[in-house]
Amino acid sequence: MTVMGRCVGHKDSVISCVIQLDDTTCLPTDTILVPDSLSGVSDKDLISNYYVRDNAIQSRDDIQNVVMISDYNINCGIATYTKYLCDELKLLVSNLVILAEDRIGTAESVEDEPYVIRCWDRSSDDYSRLYREVERLNPDLIIIQHEFGLFHRMDSWNCLLSQLSRWRVAVTFHTVLEHRVPDLKAQLDYKTRFMAEVCCREIIVHTPKAREALRDRGYSGRVHYIPHGCFKPQRLDKLPVTKYDMFSSYSIFQYGFGGTHKGWEFAIETVEQLVEKYPRVIYVGVFNVPVFERNDAYFRKLLDLVKKKGLEKNIALHRGFQTEEMLRNFIRSCRVALFPYQVPNRNWCSWGASGAIQLPLSLGIPMVLSNFPAFLEYEGRLPIVTTPQEAAEEIDRIFSDEEYANKLSEAAYSLSEERSWDKIARRYLAVTKDVDYDTEAPT
Repeated sequence: MTVMGRCVGHKDSVISCVIQLDDTTCLPTDTILVPDSLSGVSDKDLISNYYVRDNAIQSRDDIQNVVMISDYNINCGIATYTKYLCDELKLLVSNLVILAEDRIGTAESVEDEPYVIRCWDRSSDDYSRLYREVERLNPDLIIIQHEFGLFHRMDSWNCLLSQLSRWRVAVTFHTVLEHRVPDLKAQLDYKTRFMAEVCCREIIVHTPKAREALRDRGYSGRVHYIPHGCFKPQRLDKLPVTKYDMFSSYSIFQYGFGGTHKGWEFAIETVEQLVEKYPRVIYVGVFNVPVFERNDAYFRKLLDLVKKKGLEKNIALHRGFQTEEMLRNFIRSCRVALFPYQVPNRNWCSWGASGAIQLPLSLGIPMVLSNFPAFLEYEGRLPIVTTPQEAAEEIDRIFSDEEYANKLSEAAYSLSEERSWDKIARRYLAVTKDVDYDTEAPT
């Protein structure tokens, strides 16, 4: 076999001749053959615009070697986001490595993938192990999945970003706090969080409002808008109501971490509004418990509220973590998904995204959302409510109007298709070094 090509000295020099290679040709080990696809590129442009990695010619604009810094494989929204994003990214790049937090509450039933290296700890200010791994990997791009609970020590965070600035670093801020609030003390607290943002040269956010908030407080780096990822549409059959009456024909489902701002009381009051017209209405809430917070007292408070209102036959709260497959079964058994998140106080506003609603979106279940900041991007496509009475009216309409319920199902499917994880992964790789990224990458 004979192959035509130019022979390039490794990194530093170009041999400006065309050589003929056959099976007997022996080249120096530090020599790279330029592929035919680059036959029209001049030697000068080849040296300036391309480089050699693992004996392959690579464009300096290509992102092929990616390091992801995040927690991973624990009962946490950031860890889940990282998994689904990386499952798609590893199909698009030559090398992907997750530099994960040390094993804190890791799910015992799931083994780490071979591309996961655990080398840092949120409770420590020592990132020396992480630095060594980054130096060894020498990535084209470092992506950090940021949450204030994950990187809560500002001094350590600033030092980490300083050391990593040798490489291109993009930080996904899953929480962007707004600081234009009435309370001056709260303003100062929110502006202090700006110290986590200001050391970043490149930020990824999940909503345009998050970019506005960053610009409003003076951030001048690049801000890329990439929506939260979602499963592709899964048009699965509904699970039938069995002879055991596991779910009635009027069923509502909610799941998420058991925080007070998830709107559990709001849901209880919504059911209270519905029970007169639908005596057999059933609301099932999966009250997930983070590894770092038990919420015992709050869970008992909710059970007491259900009893006080006489809704023991209409409301079930299940405390504990549920697998994705079990959540999928719950969703396929219910008529409506309800996510009535509540702003904790008048001085709080956070522009982020909800990971919890992505699974119901992909399954096309009609959904009712509150006017929580993270949900406002869906206004006009999904119903947004402000009170339990409004929520009850929307749910009543879904129960009684099949055409309306189908319309909401199609809206959910459409959103999940637009934000499928494979498209989100491509958008991560489509961000440019020069401008804010705001458009869809080619599929």
